[in-house]
Amino acid sequence: MIDASTMLASFAQQFPGLEDLLNAVVALLGLVLTGNAVFKAIQVDKTGGQGMTWTTPIMYFFCGVALFNFAASIDTALDSFWGGSVSVKNLMSYQGSANMPAQTSELIGVIVLCLRFYGYITYARGWMSMRRIGSGQNGSDEVFKKSFIRLVAGVALINIVGTVNMFSETFGFGEVL
Repeated sequence: MIDASTMLASFAQQFPGLEDLLNAVVALLGLVLTGNAVFKAIQVDKTGGQGMTWTTPIMYFFCGVALFNFAASIDTALDSFWGGSVSVKNLMSYQGSANMPAQTSELIGVIVLCLRFYGYITYARGWMSMRRIGSGQNGSDEVFKKSFIRLVAGVALINIVGTVNMFSETFGFGEVL
């Protein structure tokens, strides 16, 4: 008989494959952005800077490299926010507290996996929108704000357990997760 805990366990087993697929797609996007940086640089050189500045190919290249090295980029961001003990590799599995029932721990583990996966997507979207800085668009400060918020939110979602515990400790509740 299939029950909810069996479905949750089956659902949780799909995430490593989804993560590998996301890493492959993001690495391909990074490669495409790096190639576009070369074409944008040629275009800036041919037009003499009319309509586009050198900021555009530089941002394309920078964002392409960050996306191509997605795991290293995330590790750097996690290291910046939470220190060297937090890495993508040690965030993969969530272990609930000992006094938590097994089914509750499994449910929270699946929710944490979903939020982490959404954090990976948000982080990648932050880099994809960061490339538009300096593209001759009006309001490039808005592009920077949205991109930076996505990058920070993505990192916070990737380490959702640390984020929740940080906020709960700040307000005096102790470690919740």
